[in-house]
Amino acid sequence: MALPPGVNSSSAFSAVMCALSERLSAGEVQDVLLSLPISIRALVDRCTLHRGEPGIVFGREGLVDRVAEHLAIEQADALPVISGVFATVKRILPWKEVNDITSQLPTDLRELWLAA
Repeated sequence: MALPPGVNSSSAFSAVMCALSERLSAGEVQDVLLSLPISIRALVDRCTLHRGEPGIVFGREGLVDRVAEHLAIEQADALPVISGVFATVKRILPWKEVNDITSQLPTDLRELWLAA
């Protein structure tokens, strides 16, 4: 995945996963966090502190907006970053967690998650 100028893989992963964690229930966020390899868990654990239940309701555009703002990039540049991180996360998480995330997403965001 080619990243926009000024964005590295760690910041891309953190921005996307932090934004996604806002959409998921606190319990699911905890399950995802514990399922990530320890080497990358620190990139998102601070996003999950003091999380309330339930998550914030937003769709695909809301996710794109959050990631673009977090990374200080254009919205058009955020979509490929999101897709790349989603593809990576789906490869490293247990299949149960991937399915659990899928079940909590609205249709437009679920389509983006599944297409990655």
